[in-house]
Amino acid sequence: MKRRQFIEAVPAAAFSLLAKNGSGSGGAWPFSPPATRNDWSRIDAAGFSSPTYGIVFDGDRLRSGMPLGGLGTGYLSIEGDGKLGYSSIFNEFVPPKKIIADWLTVEAGLRRIPLSSARITFWGHYPVADLIAEFSELPLRLGIRAFSPFIPGDAVASNTPAVLIEIEATNRSSSPLDVTLNLKFPAAPARASFAVRGEGIEPRDPEQSTYSSVLRLPPNEARKVRFVAAWFAPVWRDSGSEPHRNRYSQRFHDAAGVAETALGRYDELLRRILAWQSVLYSSDLPGWLQDALVQCFYSMAKNSVWIARTRGDEWWGENGWFTHSESHTGCPIVETMVCRM
Repeated sequence: MKRRQFIEAVPAAAFSLLAKNGSGSGGAWPFSPPATRNDWSRIDAAGFSSPTYGIVFDGDRLRSGMPLGGLGTGYLSIEGDGKLGYSSIFNEFVPPKKIIADWLTVEAGLRRIPLSSARITFWGHYPVADLIAEFSELPLRLGIRAFSPFIPGDAVASNTPAVLIEIEATNRSSSPLDVTLNLKFPAAPARASFAVRGEGIEPRDPEQSTYSSVLRLPPNEARKVRFVAAWFAPVWRDSGSEPHRNRYSQRFHDAAGVAETALGRYDELLRRILAWQSVLYSSDLPGWLQDALVQCFYSMAKNSVWIARTRGDEWWGENGWFTHSESHTGCPIVETMVCRM
């Protein structure tokens, strides 16, 4: 499939997904775990009209998580055990900051259970991470879909520094179950901000990026909560101590504004992401190649920087200077993309 054919096919796929919203998962959300794990299989997933081809992992078998971020925004990775792994959202490019901490803890009565203690099934299809978590201590299953805007052909939308998240909590017992979802994200340093916005999301200590949501679950029923976690870190200095400004800071003024904007576009952004993925997953290419063409874009989240033009003497144009490093963790040079693409 040529680039022009791909770009032209995406709007039609988006319309089809809009008409079939929520279908394709076989009743589970966000996907139905296949019988075969940790190997190639067909996957029934929400938002896709037919099964996709990929690998669903047992979380403890996954060696590297999914980077959630877009073009020049920085990223947060979510690992196979459900923890946040690494971060460059506050301009910690080389190397990215190591976090390795729970971002979600379930509170029920006197019990506080981190997501990482659950049995997790993980399917990544960049820029989307789909997880199913089952807790042995509670009759509770969580379905989690987390994604960042990354849409080929729309650089502006893809330059949104945010992770959009939906959680479906299912009570698997015959008795009511009240749970609190406690959220903990990286706290913003000076001259940066972090914000979470969503219906039913309450701040606990915004300066420490902690929030919560209370869910009352009737017997054998499910409830969903949707929110956006966004960051804003406009200025950084390169290795020569020269200051630069991130391109997204010319469209947004703080993390709260990013979160509110992304939340208002949640359905549209997700639909457009699944649309371009559907074009590849429904093509006549070999299944492994379909999946590779989806996953290869992960490097844009991990290794790209988009610098704004702020002075008249800067050589780059009004759209800024977009760069892609070979690897911010291994070989931080921008002359080649061959090793990563």
